[in-house]
Amino acid sequence: MPMPCAVETPRILVVDDDPAVCRAYATVLRRAGYEAYQQESGFGLAVAIRTLRPHLILLDVDLPGLRGPSAVRAAIEVAGIVPPVVLCTGLAPEDVEEDARSIGAVGTLYKPVGRQDLLACVDRVLGNAGLPRAIGG
Repeated sequence: MPMPCAVETPRILVVDDDPAVCRAYATVLRRAGYEAYQQESGFGLAVAIRTLRPHLILLDVDLPGLRGPSAVRAAIEVAGIVPPVVLCTGLAPEDVEEDARSIGAVGTLYKPVGRQDLLACVDRVLGNAGLPRAIGG
């Protein structure tokens, strides 16, 4: 009888300079059955991608020092590739459309982001990539 294949739990990296937002998103994601990691800066995104190998990045646009889209471009130069990125922002849609297009973001969430909207977006992106979706929550 063949052994069942282990299903890899999707890893999600939350990048936001507001620690409360990072914690809130990570808590919702963990309760839904995902592995969630937090980072409060765009600096070091390439290292986090190499180390954690996330399946998805939830990225604040307006990070201090190195804006989210600039961090993605730098990570592409260093790491060569980045997983799908969903931008999270308190800015107006017209203020982030170009950023989203320039990095190939697969979605944008507008703050404040509710639990259902967060999980629906994550489930959609991971489902489109053929990865398991949330099991709890």
